[in-house]
Parts: sequence; structure tokens; C-alpha cells
Amino acid sequence: MPRHGSNLTQVDRKAVERERRMYMKDLFSRLAFLIPTRPSKVSLPELLDHAITHVKQSKERVCLTSGLNKKFMLYQVIDVLVEEAAQVVALSYSIVGDKIFYTLSVQAVSSRIGIETSRVQERLTELIFQTTC
Repeated sequence: MPRHGSNLTQVDRKAVERERRMYMKDLFSRLAFLIPTRPSKVSLPELLDHAITHVKQSKERVCLTSGLNKKFMLYQVIDVLVEEAAQVVALSYSIVGDKIFYTLSVQAVSSRIGIETSRVQERLTELIFQTTC
């Protein structure tokens, strides 16, 4: 003998599951949009792998911003990197309005040793906020 409320519960479960799937699909779409380099069509496991790789690489990045009143020379930044066992493998810049954006690609001199990114960031922050030219 079927219970009167069981049919309604089954319909509710289907609706909840449909909403959950739509929510997850939306989250994965937003995640795919946030990953800078990704193939156009990837499976969900591949998307998650790309996201994991991107997060790991982001943890290794050091980003610094300086205003016009914070003067330092680019060679000083490179000196800090070299002292921290890093080598600059590529350097580029772009000018947007009155701003110059430098991008330095750096790798560890020895892959066994690596680079302590928190120490590099600390030293570069000291340089930028304490140097006067």
C-alpha cells in the first residue's frame, strides 16, 4: 500500500537533485572561466586538473605593485631574485597610459632546492617600500 506523502517526496527529491546539478554546472562553468589557459572543451576531471595546476602555480607567483612615489630600479629586483637562487628566464613589459607593467618569468637555479616565494616576496616588498633613489 503506497503512502500518500511518498509520491510528493519523490518529486521533491527530483527537483532538489535537478537544482543541485544545475548549481554544480554553473559552478564548473565559472571555474572554467577563471582558469586563464584552458582548452575550449574539456571533461570535468580535466577541468579540475587544470584548476589544481593553476592554483599551485598561483601560490608560487609573487606579485608586487608600486606607485609613482615608490622608486626602485629593475636591476635591484633582479638582484634579489638572483640572491634567492632564482634566474630570470624571460622579461617583458608593457606600457598602458602612464604605467609600466613588468613581467618576469623566474625559475629556481636548482629544481631540488626550489625558491622560497614567501622570502622573495618579503625581500621585494622591503625593497619597494624602503628604497629611495
